Amino acid sequence: MSSEAVREALKSEYVQHLLDAKSRQLCRRRDFRHSERSDLEHDLVVHILLQEDHFDPSRGSVMTFIARVCDSAIAMMIRSQDRIKRGGGRIVISLETPSVYQDGNREMTLGQVVTEAELRRRCGGNAWEEQEERSSEIRNAMTSLSPGLKEIARRLMREKETEVAKGLGISRRQVRKAKEALCKHFRHAGI
Repeated sequence: MSSEAVREALKSEYVQHLLDAKSRQLCRRRDFRHSERSDLEHDLVVHILLQEDHFDPSRGSVMTFIARVCDSAIAMMIRSQDRIKRGGGRIVISLETPSVYQDGNREMTLGQVVTEAELRRRCGGNAWEEQEERSSEIRNAMTSLSPGLKEIARRLMREKETEVAKGLGISRRQVRKAKEALCKHFRHAGI
């Protein structure tokens, strides 16, 4: 009975959105590539199905169970990527670490030497593709905002909190509350 509830919930829009958002968040980490996104979603579904027998309706809702199982699976994926024996001895170097690259007599960081295109190529994509995807995600999230929050969001992109408050004739506290609401909205949208 409980495993049927989990399987039914996997078809819901909430779970599909959750899996999509979690896989996008994982792909933003240095350990995972954008091209692995569908594989990560699949791995999350497999992990949920492996744990479906542990669902107990008396302890909570099926959606909460799925969210917790996803969080657990993601933590294990990240731990697995961080292990040296699983990572094949991969060495991660910060782009801010001073390196041996020289420009005349000046020491430079790797971040100053490596171009944006080279960084994107490592992940199997290009900078424009990811930037367009991000812009469309933000546009979609903005469409569902109320007119007041939209205006505050647009102004916050260009102005400081105090300037927004003066321009709209509201208090800074109201702007901060709106900013918190915007953060929550965008976080819920997976941004």
